[in-house]
Amino acid sequence: MRYLAPLFLLLACFSVSAQEKCMLKIDQSPTVRGLKLGQAIAETHKVLQPAYEAEAGEFGVGSEMFVAASFLDKRQAEGVQSGRIKYLDGYIIEISISYEGTKWRDSVEFTDKLSASLKLPNLWEGTVARHLNCDGFLMQAYAVGSNGTIKLTDKSGEKEVRKREADKEERGRQSFKP
Repeated sequence: MRYLAPLFLLLACFSVSAQEKCMLKIDQSPTVRGLKLGQAIAETHKVLQPAYEAEAGEFGVGSEMFVAASFLDKRQAEGVQSGRIKYLDGYIIEISISYEGTKWRDSVEFTDKLSASLKLPNLWEGTVARHLNCDGFLMQAYAVGSNGTIKLTDKSGEKEVRKREADKEERGRQSFKP
C-alpha cells in the first residue's frame, strides 16, 4: 500500500509530460526582431547589417554577429545588446539575442513574457536556464537582473552539421594508410 502513492505520482508525471509536448514545426518558429529560422541570409540583410561576418566554411556553416546599431530600423534595436546568426548553406539555423534594460525577477518571468509575446506554448522546462523543446526547433532562454538572452535552434540544421562533420571523420578513417 505504501508503494502505491509514489507509483501513482510517477505515472501521473509521465502522463502529464506526454500530453504537454510542444508540437510546433520549424516553419512555426517565431520571428524575432525580423529574424526567423530557415530565413535566407540575404533576407536578414534587409533587417540588419552585421557588425562581423564569418564566411561559410567547408561544412557550409557561417555566422554573423550584430549589435543594436546593426538594425536598419532602430525600433527593432530597442533593448538589444548583441546577437549572433548561424547559417547553413545560406539559411539561418540559429539565432541568439542578448537583451538589456528590462529588469526580470527571474527566468520564469522572462519566458512567460516570451511565450505571450511570441505566441508560443508556455511549456518551458528548467528554472534558471530554461528551454522549450518543440518538434522542429529548440528555444533556450535565461534572465539575470536586467539582462535576458534567447537562443533559437533549428534541430534539423544542427543535425545536418553534425552529419557532415561525422562524414568527414569517416572519410578520414577510410582513407587512412599506415
